[in-house]
Amino acid sequence: MSLIPIERTIIWGYWLAFFMLVTIGIFTYSNSRELASSDYALAHTNQVLDELHNINAIALEMESAARGYAISPQPAFKNTVESGEAILLNYLMELNNLVATNIDQKNNVAELERKITRFALIQRTIVRLRDVQNYESVADYMASSEALRVSGELKLHIRLIQKFENSLLEKRKSIRNELIESFNWLYISLLSSVFIAMIILYSNIITSLRRNKASS
Repeated sequence: MSLIPIERTIIWGYWLAFFMLVTIGIFTYSNSRELASSDYALAHTNQVLDELHNINAIALEMESAARGYAISPQPAFKNTVESGEAILLNYLMELNNLVATNIDQKNNVAELERKITRFALIQRTIVRLRDVQNYESVADYMASSEALRVSGELKLHIRLIQKFENSLLEKRKSIRNELIESFNWLYISLLSSVFIAMIILYSNIITSLRRNKASS
């Protein structure tokens, strides 16, 4: 015995609802994975920027401590300068791990390590000179072209890497926003399709019921 129209309509309605639910589920899962990947990339870039900020802060602290020691030789200033390089290299090691998959940034970090080594040597030299010479002699060294060049190159190189990462951060934010916008529009489209399909299904059921009632 063949199915009457209303039964056929209900069965098609169930299959349609099932198909829509599966489609929405697959799309939501796929989009969630893309968003999770995008969030990870954003967090990774922010972590790189944090490490660069820490390196810059420690370098400034070392430079300030070396100048402070030149003016007033206090153990706290000397300790800051002498321990600073190890702290910088620890941050640099973490930074190197973070950019391991980016060849350009890895090369930039390798160059940064060389600049940090030269910078730390300059700061230690200032401290050692002050231990044996007066402030005027040390001041001449701090104002020398070499000391100023090494310090300036380090700060410039840090800004170069930060500029690259900030550009990457903006791109990743844009990608994430596009993913969210795409998800919202497609989700609305799918829900609208389900709503329209349900209206059509309901109309067919009502029409079938009226025909059955009229024919009985």
